[in-house]
Amino acid sequence: MSKTALLTLGRLPKSLDIARALADSGWRVLVAEPSARHLTGVSHAVARSFQVTAPVIDANAYLDELCSIVRKEKVDLVVPVSEETMHVAALADRFVGSTAQGAPRIFTMSATEVRRLYDKLGFARFAQSIGLTVPSTFEYGDAGAQALIMAGAVVLKPRFSCAGRGVQILARGEDLTRAARAASPGGSSEGRAGQDQDVGQENILRDAYLIVQKFISGLVHSTCSVVHQGRVLGTVVYRAAQLSGTVAVAFDRVEHRAIAAWVETFARAACWSGFLSFDFVIDERGVPHGIECNPRATSGIHFMSPQHLAEAMTFPERIESISMRPETRLQQFWACLSEVQKLRPGIGLLRGLRALATTPDVSWRADDPWPLLSMPYTAWPIIAAANQAGVSFGEVATRDLDWRPSDSPEKA
Repeated sequence: MSKTALLTLGRLPKSLDIARALADSGWRVLVAEPSARHLTGVSHAVARSFQVTAPVIDANAYLDELCSIVRKEKVDLVVPVSEETMHVAALADRFVGSTAQGAPRIFTMSATEVRRLYDKLGFARFAQSIGLTVPSTFEYGDAGAQALIMAGAVVLKPRFSCAGRGVQILARGEDLTRAARAASPGGSSEGRAGQDQDVGQENILRDAYLIVQKFISGLVHSTCSVVHQGRVLGTVVYRAAQLSGTVAVAFDRVEHRAIAAWVETFARAACWSGFLSFDFVIDERGVPHGIECNPRATSGIHFMSPQHLAEAMTFPERIESISMRPETRLQQFWACLSEVQKLRPGIGLLRGLRALATTPDVSWRADDPWPLLSMPYTAWPIIAAANQAGVSFGEVATRDLDWRPSDSPEKA
């Protein structure tokens, strides 16, 4: 009798990779997704999709609905995919006291551990405490933050965010308070009726959860790992070959021993289990500096062997390591097409068209063609919202999944 897995997101290509890997290994795959239609839902790999409340609208309702699906469908494994991981990590608490047969295995750590690393300040402090290289990082308002910007360029960003939202690079000596005011949810203290201006500004800055990090110039690399009890089963190191806003939509897989060693040290110290991903900057000496942690899957998952990926999620204690697909460059075709259409006629356009025609797509499989072919339809609500707001697809695709301490009924 096949076992049942529930993916907690279906709109992204990495959801499709996970669904196919599990289905090919004999699992019945379900998807819970806030959108009425989604990329993974049209795949042959998916037995059924469920529309659920977006966690940013009602986090409690979201978890209640996931619990209901788990119980009714007798789910054995829950696999969070993207930013909703910060919510799904709390799902285990809903099954405390259940029998082993009634509680699913959730492919991530506890809510406390997941949110500790999602917190960019908490991540930096933990990495520093185990001797790993990270840029100097301070909470906004800390004296160290002001000293940092007087010494050189810095990055100002929210402690809890994704897809590059709210990130600013500030030159040495810039007005940190003015930049923080622009980064706040309201944009300024004006228009808050009934509040004293200074008090209103203090509240805005507090709500933004801002941090200040030393800016390091260099090439950005990203990783995606699968880890079991602190042992790294496989790590993909990759660079953006094409960006849409701040989100990569084409990727080059590379080898980087120092980054791989950094990841292994971190995973072992955290005794992590589940997906674990990072962003790095390589300085002029070749030293990797961890700038962010994503305690979830990232696009590097596309390079992993589906068979080994499935084994790592279902029987991680049995697998020695995850092998990689032969391709070293992959793309998200429709997103790359959108970027190429922005180019003016010339050499750049010709190069873009050549890359578009020769780079394998992450979603294409001849025996399961509809996810790629129907993507303009399944992703249209996100595409339309991105066009209306004038931002990238990647930024809009996760807006209804965000987690912040003030928004969630589950406190970190």
